[in-house]
Amino acid sequence: MNDFITKFKQTTYYKNLLDEADSDVLLMYVGGSRGRKLNTELSDYDIVIITLDGKFNNPFKQVYLTYQGSRVHWYYCPVKWFFNSKCHSLYDYTGILTLANVSAETTVYRNPKYDKLLTELFKLRPELIRLACYSIFEFGKNYIASAIHTHNVVLDSSNKDLYFLCLASYYLFNEPFETEFLKALSMAKYAIPLSDEYKEKAIMQLIRLKNYFEQHPLDPPNTMNNLYNLLLTKAVV
Repeated sequence: MNDFITKFKQTTYYKNLLDEADSDVLLMYVGGSRGRKLNTELSDYDIVIITLDGKFNNPFKQVYLTYQGSRVHWYYCPVKWFFNSKCHSLYDYTGILTLANVSAETTVYRNPKYDKLLTELFKLRPELIRLACYSIFEFGKNYIASAIHTHNVVLDSSNKDLYFLCLASYYLFNEPFETEFLKALSMAKYAIPLSDEYKEKAIMQLIRLKNYFEQHPLDPPNTMNNLYNLLLTKAVV
């Protein structure tokens, strides 16, 4: 990770990412599977760029770098985006969960000007990530219901829904990742077969998710909005 970050910061793209943001950059870090240490030989590098304002922007189809044969792409996320209670895409929305894995090892750049804001944001991480898991469940509840009803998981090479839903369960229950299991789920996108053991395990994780949310109802929109207001109150920029 250190070698990648060092070389990435030597590129002209790194400076451009700071200069071309439509708002001040607060933090830049390696997210995705590499930030979680769930990467496989096919994993790319996801750079998360938190901005003060602006809009969410994921230009990975237009521009990217390569490092040792792997793609390097990035997306801009305004602070308020992390308090978005509506999930429209698991690929994008699960980026909220990467906040849990920010560390000195994964950090590319931290703006000292916004140190207080970032400190307060990180204090809210546990509750924010829990709420994001609720929104992920809401997005995937039809998939979950079908998998449980048929006792079968659908593996679609065009997406990684099962991976993202099971991944969210580990964040929700605050449990260590079962690395090989989650890696196997992520590789289903590449038409790599999933063992019967892992299919059964995935169904059990989905059942746990469904039971938890039914037993612990919550209103993510209002709660996330309250958290965002709390952040602004505690971290006067």
